[in-house]
Amino acid sequence: MKKNLVLKGLPGSPGIAWGPAYLLDPLVFDIPRYSVEPSWVESEIVRFRNAVGESKKQLTEVQVQLEKEEGSKDLIVIIGTHKAILEDDRLLEEIESFIRAERANAEWAVKEIFDKHMRFFNKIKDEYLRERKRDLEQISKRLIQNTMGIEARPKIEIGDDEQVIVVAHDLAPADLAHLDKRKVVGIATDVGGEASHFAILARALGIPAVVGIKYATRETRSGDTVILDGFLGSIVINPDESTLERLRWRKSRYEAHRKELFDLRSYPAVTKDGHEANIEFPEEIPSMIDHGVKTIALFRSEYLLLTYGRLPTEEEHFKLYSEILRSVAPNYAIIRTLDVGSDKFAEIFGIALEANPALGLRAIRLCLKRREIFRTQIRALLRASVHGNLKIMFPMISTLDEVIEAKGVIEEAKAELDREGIPYSKDIKVGIMVEVPSAVAIADILARHVDFMSIGTNDLIQYALAIDRTNERVSYLFRPLDPAILRMVKTVVDAGHSAKIEVAMCGEMAGDPLYTMLLIGFLIDELSMTVPNTLRVKKIIRESTIEEAKEIANRALTFDKAMDVEKFILEEVNRRFPDELAELSSASSAKELFNA
Repeated sequence: MKKNLVLKGLPGSPGIAWGPAYLLDPLVFDIPRYSVEPSWVESEIVRFRNAVGESKKQLTEVQVQLEKEEGSKDLIVIIGTHKAILEDDRLLEEIESFIRAERANAEWAVKEIFDKHMRFFNKIKDEYLRERKRDLEQISKRLIQNTMGIEARPKIEIGDDEQVIVVAHDLAPADLAHLDKRKVVGIATDVGGEASHFAILARALGIPAVVGIKYATRETRSGDTVILDGFLGSIVINPDESTLERLRWRKSRYEAHRKELFDLRSYPAVTKDGHEANIEFPEEIPSMIDHGVKTIALFRSEYLLLTYGRLPTEEEHFKLYSEILRSVAPNYAIIRTLDVGSDKFAEIFGIALEANPALGLRAIRLCLKRREIFRTQIRALLRASVHGNLKIMFPMISTLDEVIEAKGVIEEAKAELDREGIPYSKDIKVGIMVEVPSAVAIADILARHVDFMSIGTNDLIQYALAIDRTNERVSYLFRPLDPAILRMVKTVVDAGHSAKIEVAMCGEMAGDPLYTMLLIGFLIDELSMTVPNTLRVKKIIRESTIEEAKEIANRALTFDKAMDVEKFILEEVNRRFPDELAELSSASSAKELFNA
């Protein structure tokens, strides 16, 4: 038996847990490929349709069961997205056409068509969008199983007195629904990322999880003692007593701190001297109520392309946006128009692959080039605006001409709807993403033509410092606290406030508690982030004053080098909020914990 075997993955859901491993063997099966006689082709299509019906029935049964369980809204919603893909007529017709044209057996046709759609995701750098590929994999697997008559994974039976760590290759939302949440104290998977639907659901359910471990199922046996650390993204198999004791201490500390944070749900994010800062996040809509978050500061509309694998219709746009607006009414939702390029869905848009898509035909440039696609989305947004408080945001603005032209499309769509007698809100605010240096340089000009601005830090850092953070050779240069970036942030905020408009921030920098005091010191009006960080950031805001934060921001601007700013910010946050910093992943804490 291996002792103290440490396996590294990615943090999926925060928390610390230990217990015996409950190993879920992956369902492995070969997919046959054969030609169907011409006279049997239509029968093969019937077999496929029956599998679609059975798959939808299974998911519906899971949803009905979940309706009886508290805290399952997120799970119901995500299972609903899987059902929506199974109800996509164009996708189903594509599979049926493949069966007819190739005289292929149904399960092979499913594999081929889904594989084709999944190839769109291979070059996508955005983690959230890339992880939607796993949804298609899970749906494809379910369809193939039902086509072949393979029984789905049986309900997991855990003893009455047991509390286990589930170790699996992957878990689909429907698989998660079969778990008895009272008996599962942690989950580890071979695959997946922090933005996978499984990780989102684990966070919503409060189950510590580690994803993307690669060899978890290979190295673990049922009954092995497993320690799982959802902060560090690590598991330890068969730990010794000293390691287990350190984890007990960390867990007790974490539980006390989590209760303190959770008590902040109903309180506003207001500094001690009365300045309010809104905290927003883009996904996980049902979870926001539990975390005291009420508005959506960034909804990435390209999610629709992932759902359908094609250009959505106006009605499909309209349906989704209406549901989003109703879910947060009377508070607002900011919906960003399509942000795609040749690295994302080139085949769908019929555009050629580019040598450097980050600098090519993408985002607002592509929308203005393909007016018919842009107009479809704008019409749907305007129509949906009657169901709530909508704000529209354009991505990757680099010139004033783009703002004027994009706003012109909105006015054209309004005129069309007026002629057709279709209602829409007359008070829709329009904003822009500031993600490229040229937009920073003319921020004062742009601010006079929009209702709000949002600094997109991930792209701004990449463009300003001329680095690709996915390139391991230069990723070390991706430093949010580089003096150039701090000066750009201040420039945009000052320009926005001079024009009396709000300035927000999204991207990883906005959701990192390490940067919270610095950002409120720059007087940023809103910080957009995912659910896990909202309460921690709120605590820092509520225990700070604007004057303290401004002092930190002004001091940070005096340093010449990124490493000096980083040292200063780390020392300040550690001095004022040691508990918050202790919960962040770090190489030093991993070394201390695992004696690496």
